[in-house]
Amino acid sequence: RNPCDLGGIYFTLNMFLPLLGLAFVLTLDLAKGNLSESTLELLTNMVNILGGSLLAFIGAFLLLMNREYRKTFFTNETGGQMK
Repeated sequence: RNPCDLGGIYFTLNMFLPLLGLAFVLTLDLAKGNLSESTLELLTNMVNILGGSLLAFIGAFLLLMNREYRKTFFTNETGGQMK
């Protein structure tokens, strides 16, 4: 691993941030009353489908990973700190 690379935590965070951003904007627009019923349903379905797909992707990724490397995927140590 690169000495400055955080590994899996950074990867996972970058996968979830767009989904959380979409859910946050959806909540804000819903609170302001800017969404029609059909748009709200479409965006809610999008968040649900993307969230489920993301969880399935990360689950499959972890299952395909060698067991001895799984603990390094979620550590907050950089490559230079690992022994």
